[in-house]
Amino acid sequence: MKRIRAACAAGYERMAARTDLLDQINVFPVADADTGVNLRLSLAPLRDAASEDAQCLARLQSHATGNSGNIAVAFFTPLLGPPDPSDTKAGTAGTGLHSTQEEVHTKLTSKLAAGNRLARQAVLAPKNGTMLDLLEHLASFHNTAVPLPAGHNLVEDLAETVRATAQILPQLRQAGVVDAGALGLFFFFEGFFATYLQDTSLLRPAHGLFPGLLKPKPLLASDEDKGLCISLTLESNTNRDARDPAQAEPAVLAQLGSSVVVRRDGSTLRLHLHSQTPEKVQERLQDLGTITRWHTEPISLQQHSRPAPGLLHLLCDAAGSLPRTLAQQEGISLLDSYVVCDGEAKPETLWDPATIYSALRQGKKVSTAQASAFERQQLFASTIELYGSTLYLCVGSAYTGNHGTALAWKQEHDTKDQFTVVDSGAASGRLACIALMAARANRRVATKEALLTLINTLCQNCEEYVFLDTLRYLAAGGRVSKIRGLAGGLLGLKPIISPQQEGVRSMGVVRSQSGQKDFALERMRTLAKRSRVPLVLLQYSDNEDWLQQEVLPLVQELLPSSEILLLPLSLTSGVHMGPGTWALAACPQPTGTETMEI
Repeated sequence: MKRIRAACAAGYERMAARTDLLDQINVFPVADADTGVNLRLSLAPLRDAASEDAQCLARLQSHATGNSGNIAVAFFTPLLGPPDPSDTKAGTAGTGLHSTQEEVHTKLTSKLAAGNRLARQAVLAPKNGTMLDLLEHLASFHNTAVPLPAGHNLVEDLAETVRATAQILPQLRQAGVVDAGALGLFFFFEGFFATYLQDTSLLRPAHGLFPGLLKPKPLLASDEDKGLCISLTLESNTNRDARDPAQAEPAVLAQLGSSVVVRRDGSTLRLHLHSQTPEKVQERLQDLGTITRWHTEPISLQQHSRPAPGLLHLLCDAAGSLPRTLAQQEGISLLDSYVVCDGEAKPETLWDPATIYSALRQGKKVSTAQASAFERQQLFASTIELYGSTLYLCVGSAYTGNHGTALAWKQEHDTKDQFTVVDSGAASGRLACIALMAARANRRVATKEALLTLINTLCQNCEEYVFLDTLRYLAAGGRVSKIRGLAGGLLGLKPIISPQQEGVRSMGVVRSQSGQKDFALERMRTLAKRSRVPLVLLQYSDNEDWLQQEVLPLVQELLPSSEILLLPLSLTSGVHMGPGTWALAACPQPTGTETMEI
């Protein structure tokens, strides 16, 4: 089982690194550009190969998000459980320490076959041309004399199954792409079998495997493109109706909406569907039981458009207080760190910040962790595959090892010199300022050298001030001693710190929020006297309302010609610095760019 769990972790990391591509080609069942994110969020528990199987399975069940995520979770459920006792073929496999290779493969293929059955049962109206085709192909190995073909044959068979999806469903034919869910699971099983079979040559560039099938054409809108994406949990209640709910279920569920996915756990039903009439969904479910969880969000259609391409594609660390939606608008890809809360790890941009800050206030254990070296390397490779020449603007090397990992990958793999690595010396909002201004300049400068010169100036000139409510969280993480010039015994005061190239520096202490505001405004006055300030970031933890009401109007009055963005503090920073923290970052107009709009 450890071998399967290690393979699952590698598969997850290969898939997660290709989230951008999956979102861009997502056109079925609706073009809402979220298949990659949903798979990445839903399968995140598989990344932790050391967790107990039962614990990992429980987290998978709670993480399932969206159509693709719910199907994938249904499929992976058997991989974390014992062999299906009804499967006589699996029952013949040895269970001792000296099981043969064929017996080990037989156990795996038994689990794949069981997962395929659950995934297909989860979809109320299964369709060919989707991720179900790839799962069906995986299940077919269990019925062959040799449970698994040779590695390269296996991956090529799966790739052919994915390529075929582009010709089956009308939406995919019109857009000229493969199914995003099928491609996402293909990436997963590329990584899975490369680890399971110990053959890294199975990992190949996506564009070579799927030529001409990874850039969608515009689609015509359909009725399913309207309405809500609904996720709910229902507890069966036989006392509420004389009919047997198990008998009533299929007829009722068929009337709920489209793209209905159902997962059953005893008396609990977990449903995901699309509907334009949520009130009717609730009404029709009354005969089946009690709704214990209800979540809706509009189906947000995206026509897979990005800003006009710049000189280079930009990659930045999510630790730079750059929300994913804003990064997408500016044409920036993000490398996530992970936030670990109560032992559960998810990419930092996919956590609900309110959950993290509430856990911190309750004294629960919350920490951060970098993506594995493999996942980071996979992201570097996939970004170049998707966008070509890329500039990685990474968190300062004083804070993480991302810069060293990127340089090592470049030296070994970047034979065409397509990957440029810049140590920003920055973190948090200061990095976000640099990245945003660099992204805008990237669409206007004429040469790579001019862009790098501008970025160097931005790294030197951008400033940030972080206002801590308490030192409690930095002290708990052992980071107080790393802040230059910060004396002990300040737990009753509110320190002000600034992330610099050499590390975090203490800028002073105040006694109140009013003192924090005064300090921030004075720094902005000083900065504005020296130069125009084109961009200012106000960053909040769990105090957005206070910043919006008490600080934002004052900064707007002081800097009426500046673009001022109110953004969430990166969760990496928020976990280290704690609830009540806020920050202000700004960058003056770089010398020599006065005529450039940035």
